[in-house]
Amino acid sequence: MKREKKLQNQLWKERMPLIASFFLPFFILTVICILHDVYPFGEQCILHIDMYHQYCPFFTEFLHKLRTGGSLQYSWNLGLGSDFVSLYAYYLASPLNFLIVLCPKHYVIEFMTILVLAKIALCGLTFFLFLKYHFHLIGKDSKLHKNQVIPALVCSTAYALSGFVAAYSWDIMWMDCILLFPLIMVGLEKLVREQKPGLYFVTLALSVFANYYISIMICIFLVFYFILLFFTQKGGKLKVFLRFAWYSLLAGSVSMVLLLPEIA
Repeated sequence: MKREKKLQNQLWKERMPLIASFFLPFFILTVICILHDVYPFGEQCILHIDMYHQYCPFFTEFLHKLRTGGSLQYSWNLGLGSDFVSLYAYYLASPLNFLIVLCPKHYVIEFMTILVLAKIALCGLTFFLFLKYHFHLIGKDSKLHKNQVIPALVCSTAYALSGFVAAYSWDIMWMDCILLFPLIMVGLEKLVREQKPGLYFVTLALSVFANYYISIMICIFLVFYFILLFFTQKGGKLKVFLRFAWYSLLAGSVSMVLLLPEIA
């Protein structure tokens, strides 16, 4: 029993920083919503610029199609009729958007609000994971120490609530790429240093699938970051280069299931 309690306490201590990295930005955002009277704390909502004119109607139409089994190829309910494939590919391709099927019809705005808050909070968690891996925050005793955890939490919260996020969080379809970006970085480092391509392939493929627009910028950054890792790598450089090229192309190819019909 004592041994089990010790293991539980150890697991709890290990998970606490991860939980904190998620809930710290989420708590700050909730306070901001309260101060700005965002529903259910008031009568305001987060719909802003294109989120009001485009994204909310798109989400509402997406919910209608999922509920009624309507075609995802075309819609007569947007303007005078619109191609839905290209619209889905840019605005609605995030796998998280399918959770809207659990949402009552009259609460689409509230669903979008929760989704934005959750994605920003997940940015804090994923960036903490990047810091944990990149800076080797776990000591020789396999524990995270306070002098490492607090700065990491400050930095992860700063990433989640950065100027870019503050300015563009209403572009809800971009936020998937922002939360996946730190994991892609971890994946790239694992690919180069440990010959483990799995995380890099999965996260980059998800990012390109969720939103190709922001993913273009991520891919450009990855090329420069790979060059840095390449020249600091000792030995096996040709294999590293081939591995990077292959899994990058493979991750992009997976999204062609969606992008080719959109281009057509």
